[in-house]
Amino acid sequence: MEQTIILSATISLLIFGIIGIIDGFYYHLWKFNLYKHKETRFEHITHTIRAFLFLGMLFLFFINDYGGKLFLLGVLFVIIDLIVLIIDLIAEENSREKLGGLPHIEYIVHVIANALHFTAIALILVAKPLEYWNYNSTTILNRNFPELTHLIAVNLALGVFLLAILHILLMNKRIGKLFEKLIPNKN
Repeated sequence: MEQTIILSATISLLIFGIIGIIDGFYYHLWKFNLYKHKETRFEHITHTIRAFLFLGMLFLFFINDYGGKLFLLGVLFVIIDLIVLIIDLIAEENSREKLGGLPHIEYIVHVIANALHFTAIALILVAKPLEYWNYNSTTILNRNFPELTHLIAVNLALGVFLLAILHILLMNKRIGKLFEKLIPNKN
């Protein structure tokens, strides 16, 4: 049963990763240049924070199998991520007003991506043996995660890391202008 739950978490993670990269790169950076506008800058910052939190979750839940302190650090990342998501959702309505609002299709993408994100996290948490939720339990677990889980998480972590670094770099106006010159014209 545990392997089935982990595999289900992995599939949710993979689909989330595909949708998340499309949303993060296509909508946020390329189409709407959220880093560029004063009104959307805060939204861009919340996305950057969530990317780094997710990177931590990938390492603590999917790439490595931790218990105890490191596992609970990952749970803390999940809680902070949820708080940042709520802040982002509240800010998003006003931040996109001058850009014509949040497009319906992007709203759907956000709902599906976040549902898959939290499904993957919830499933991997459910797969964790109860004794490893203890703060003083063994740190590194000796369970055999499926190869596929590790492979998908490592590759997704690389993509998330690059996207998060790009988010930070784009906060610099010169780099933002260079980015706009390098990408094809979207109009």
